[in-house]
Amino acid sequence: MNNASQDAHLYQLALSMGTSQELEVMLDRTLKGLMEHLPVRSAQVWQLVRHQQEIWNAGLGEEARCLLTARLTPLNHFPNTAAASVALSKLEQQFNWPEYYHPFLEWAAQTLPMQWSDNNRHQVLFSLPGFGLLWLETSEPLEAELHPEQLQPLMDRLAQFCLGCLSQAQLAEQMQKAQQASQAKSLFLANMSHEIRTPMNGILGMLDLVLHSELNEEQKEYLDLARMSADHLLEIINHLLDLSKIEAGKLDLQPKTFDLIELLGQTVKSLAARAKLKRLQLHYDIDPNLPRYVMTDPARLRQMLINLLGNAIKFTQVGEVTLEARLVAASEKTAELELVVRDTGIGMDAATLEHIFEPFEQAQNQRNRQFEGTGLGLSIVKDLAELMGGRIQATSQLQQGSCFRLQLPIQLMQASDHQPVRPCDLSGFRVLLTEDHPVSRRVISAMLQQLGLEPGLATSGPEALFQLKYQAQQHQPYDAVLVDAHLPGMDGFRFVEQLRQEPQLAATQVLMLSASAETGDAKRCHELGLMGYLTKPLTLTELQEALQRLLAQHQPQTLAASHPTGFKILLAEDNQVNMKLAMKLLARDGHQVSWVEDGEAALDQLRTASFDLVLMDMMMPVMDGLEATRQRRLYEQEQGLPPIPIIAMTANAMQGDKERCLAEGMQGYVPKPVNPEQLRQEIQRVMQPKELATNTAQQRSTPEPKSEWDALLDQADNLLAQTLHTPSDSSHPAPERPLLQPQPPKIDWPLAVERLGGDAGLLRMALDMFIDEYEQHQRQLIKAWQEVDLPALAAEAHTLKSLLATFAAQEAEDKARQLEASCHQALPLNQLEPLYFSLLEALETLLPELLHQQQMD
Repeated sequence: MNNASQDAHLYQLALSMGTSQELEVMLDRTLKGLMEHLPVRSAQVWQLVRHQQEIWNAGLGEEARCLLTARLTPLNHFPNTAAASVALSKLEQQFNWPEYYHPFLEWAAQTLPMQWSDNNRHQVLFSLPGFGLLWLETSEPLEAELHPEQLQPLMDRLAQFCLGCLSQAQLAEQMQKAQQASQAKSLFLANMSHEIRTPMNGILGMLDLVLHSELNEEQKEYLDLARMSADHLLEIINHLLDLSKIEAGKLDLQPKTFDLIELLGQTVKSLAARAKLKRLQLHYDIDPNLPRYVMTDPARLRQMLINLLGNAIKFTQVGEVTLEARLVAASEKTAELELVVRDTGIGMDAATLEHIFEPFEQAQNQRNRQFEGTGLGLSIVKDLAELMGGRIQATSQLQQGSCFRLQLPIQLMQASDHQPVRPCDLSGFRVLLTEDHPVSRRVISAMLQQLGLEPGLATSGPEALFQLKYQAQQHQPYDAVLVDAHLPGMDGFRFVEQLRQEPQLAATQVLMLSASAETGDAKRCHELGLMGYLTKPLTLTELQEALQRLLAQHQPQTLAASHPTGFKILLAEDNQVNMKLAMKLLARDGHQVSWVEDGEAALDQLRTASFDLVLMDMMMPVMDGLEATRQRRLYEQEQGLPPIPIIAMTANAMQGDKERCLAEGMQGYVPKPVNPEQLRQEIQRVMQPKELATNTAQQRSTPEPKSEWDALLDQADNLLAQTLHTPSDSSHPAPERPLLQPQPPKIDWPLAVERLGGDAGLLRMALDMFIDEYEQHQRQLIKAWQEVDLPALAAEAHTLKSLLATFAAQEAEDKARQLEASCHQALPLNQLEPLYFSLLEALETLLPELLHQQQMD
């Protein structure tokens, strides 16, 4: 082969390398190029992988030496057949190369490339420096012109391409991890925003409500201090969350038309008390040409001004703080607003001024600094200004004060574009509050009541739609809905979309609430025709103004008469004890109750009779409660029927069970053992509180002669009222038991009575029934075990779990729960056996104590 031909082959080989950033693809193309331009039959590449090995040395005590061993991992071989590959162990045995990484590299550099023949197989081994080895099998020994020594520089180049591919893969992996981390951060941010603001909503809301009640001077002073501290805490939380949202690109702007002059005045006024405490002069200067009505985000503009003015007041001991507002440029529809905040405070040197807009930077960063704060306010002002298309600059001199100059683009609007809030009487309106968090639901409901409203309550989007439709059919439509934007399942935006598709609900106004506003929320509100959203935590004044703005142009819709009697309720329950307990409790509240023992029977009954409400057990034979609910909702859709309210009753009071029930179309959820007051409240919530309260009052105003059961239930009501008005169990511990006691009791009778609303007679009746049916439950449990019928075994364990919970038999209840869960997991019999016999033993030891309790007066 002449030099020209050799150069051509080497050139073509070089072109085949580095044609892809993916290692496997690049190696495939390179090996094919070798086979095309050299007499190569097959080729194999191994990657050198470093592995850390610890070698313990007795002479070093507890210390160890860490060495990097060399491990070769097979990558590509071509052709892709077993015959084309070579055993690595054979090569290792032939060359006896070093075990450790660095000695291996030295050996490869000194020894390779190497060419040899074995049984008419001509082979060559090249070093890929820093990457691994390349083995070739050729049809004939390589010629002198293309001797391995001449090809090694080309292999060095191949090694560089391989290492480049590895670096590219690592970079791609790191980028993917960074994106995942960013997504995780955004998710964490949204969750934390919700989790932090929710308790703050409770704190500020309750303080607001108490401050509007009758207080003496000392109480008002204490609560004002608490409110100031809570406001300060919320300010810090908002700063941290805003900074995180800006970094994650999740901060949303809500531009709207507002009165600029009014906003400037109210902002300065809100800080007047703080300035007065320090005996500072606080005033603002407005350019006569300043437009009154503009469009931008008023909340963010106010936030920036409060940060700038608050900082000026904080760092000024003597003198004044001034806000100046003027236009620096204007056209027909747009203008540039300049807001200047000046103070006569401590000022800053040039080094501090250079970093003043960075997060956590302050004018004083010493540990013994005089002025407290997080150092986030100015950083957030700068980020918000840039987000709104503006900018901020600062000038300052030590001991002579500072000047912050904020410039923002604004849209000029006409007076007709601004609709001021017109005070209106809210007492005639009906409002439905849809909020999944119990604390927020309670606080906002109390605020609505303070404003003269009696709100309805819902915990999910589907439940809210159901209540809206139901009340509209009863001629008691809601005028407005307050809905959380981030409800689980159907969120607030999907709820509004569904609401807009219902013609009979077209007049219903919607006010969106959010504890963790995300990018695009304001745009979605605008697209849905909403005026925006309120950010939790809410204040009473803020909520009142929003409702007045929402309802100012509307009249309350007509209210209809309520039901003259209690509700017709269908109870689906397979257990006799639970059935009789529920029927007695429901009958006492004036309801008419029908009973079926499985889901299929409930569906049949619903097709042939009319009911107002269904109480549905989840675990029943033939058809469970979830499947029955699914089939009922499908039937209602096919027949065009309004959905009947369904409340779940289940002993599986675990996290996620309530969500599953609501997701299947149920409107409520009551855990077993059923607490009478909890059941009553859930029915009232689902079926409209005012309606049920009126019905119950009418029922009790003309009582029929009371039976023994009625007397017992009256006693339960009285005991329950006492229980609800006493402190928690932690402040009233149970009477001490004798010190010498051979065994702890298997049941907690006082707790069981308390769970049943204080009705000991009703609990004793349940005990009598359980003892009568004890042998039947025991036989069914044994039969299911002997027949290896895991579904039946799980069903019986579930029934026993519910019954044992009624008597507060915690140990036996836990064993039944474990057996039920293990059956659902389909564990092998050798793992179920100890759980089964443990439950049998617990029942046997429990029976004597139940019999003893039965014989007691």
